[in-house]
Amino acid sequence: MIPGSPLWRWLERVLFLVGLLVLVHPVTSNAYYFTVDGPSHAYTASLLATQWSDTERLWELSPYPVPNWTGHTHLAAESHQLGPSVGDA
Repeated sequence: MIPGSPLWRWLERVLFLVGLLVLVHPVTSNAYYFTVDGPSHAYTASLLATQWSDTERLWELSPYPVPNWTGHTHLAAESHQLGPSVGDA
């Protein structure tokens, strides 16, 4: 096979799609996808949700932006609306 030929490009695309399916299959085939840091993100999101919902403030939120807070706020909102198992997925 000559690189650049139509057969080579077709084979390259097929191999790419097969590799992509192999990598995506574990994530999409299970109801829960376990990660190393997932529980810490879920806990931080639950702390933010209780901070917003309680009338008594347990601590003061920093006014300075933190990069992970965007993900935590989305996770807190999704967990509140959809439940923790769906929000964490």
